[in-house]
This record gives sequence, C-alpha cells and structure tokens, in this order.
Amino acid sequence: MIWSRFGRHRISVRLSRPSCKPAKAKALRLAEWQTDTLSPGLPSPFRLETMATATWIFGYGSLIWRPGFAYEDKLVGFIKHYRRVFYQGSTDHRGTPSFPGRTVTLNSSPDDLCWGVAYKLKEDDKQTVLQDLEFREKQYDMKLYLDFYTDLSASTPAVTDVMVYYASPNKELNPNYLGPASLEDIARQIIQAEGPSGPNRDYLFLLEEALLKFGCEDPHVRDLANAVRRLR
Repeated sequence: MIWSRFGRHRISVRLSRPSCKPAKAKALRLAEWQTDTLSPGLPSPFRLETMATATWIFGYGSLIWRPGFAYEDKLVGFIKHYRRVFYQGSTDHRGTPSFPGRTVTLNSSPDDLCWGVAYKLKEDDKQTVLQDLEFREKQYDMKLYLDFYTDLSASTPAVTDVMVYYASPNKELNPNYLGPASLEDIARQIIQAEGPSGPNRDYLFLLEEALLKFGCEDPHVRDLANAVRRLR
C-alpha cells in the first residue's frame, strides 16, 4: 500500500466484477477537506476526517434502498479497491447486544469494485442530515473520503471525496466488528438475528434486491442470500 498525507496515488487494477450497468453523470469537483488523522491500519486510497462535513454520501448497505433523507441528486456507481462484506456486527438495528446481527462494511481488495448509490445533500438541510446519519451509523467508527465513478471506462471520477461510513476491524475502536467466517456460519447468524429494525435476513434480501434493480450482482451478497434461503 502507498500512503499520502494530502493526496491519492492511482493504482492500476483489473476491474472485473461485479457486472453492473453504469449511470451517466458529469464530473464534479468538491472542495478539499482538512484531514485530521491518518492511520496505517486503514485501506488506501482514502481521505479520513473526524467530523462529517460531506456534500456527497456513498451508500453501500441500507442507504441504497432507504436513505431516509431528502437529497439534491442521486447517482448509481462504484468505488474502487474495495468489496462489500458482512463483517460488521449490528447490536442496535439488525441484532441485539446478546445476539448481534451482521451488516456490511468494506474490505480492502485491489481487484474489486463496490457498487452502490451516491447522494448529493441539499445545502439548506445538510447539517441536519449529517447529524441524523451520525446517529444512524454510530456503530461505524470511521469515515472515508473516496473517489466515486459511474462509468467503468472512465479515467476520472464522477465525484471526488464522497463520504463513506466504514466499520474498521480495529476491535478497540469498533467493538462490534465480527470479521470473516464461513458462508454457512454467517448465514445461520443472519437467520437467527433480529433487532429493532427487523430481522437480519430482511436487510440481506433488501440489499440483494436493491443491487439487482440497477443491474449489479454482488457475488458475496448473492451467495449469502442463497445460503440463507437454503438453510432457513
């Protein structure tokens, strides 16, 4: 990995999966944000800051189908060098402290893309939305600022510095992190878990459905959803 205090290093990668239909968008440039902290345990490339000040938010989990806020614009697209994984424990939405559910976070993966939805916040209510998201995503201990693309052939991003909520594998910062397990073990945990927001399996199926609606079949989500259907 290559680390930079103030910028990004481009990495040449093979972009092969998942196969999704890109949306059309014009390139936008956001203001640079002050970076307060840099940790060598984080994926790269990224921007990290301690307070949420974003104009664009990238959703790769429940924010895809239920953003819960008004927005000025919405783009379907992807971030590079990450994959979506059900490694984060949920004790407040899709599980309980005594039996956590599993929700998605990101795993650094140079050859992968993570598809989702980027939302442009309205300036007049941006701070209120960000405060609400801080509560909703409180079990995600870090925020990354990444390039967001809408076209597989594009050499420049459609949006720079889109904010992404990230649940790190650092158990000191993120005590709810569960990490990898076998497909069957994750599926059984999802089948049994339920929290204030409903059954954990509904979260999985809604994510699968939302991704398929814009032409994206995520192998991890697909295989896990099929395992839950088979085992329950």
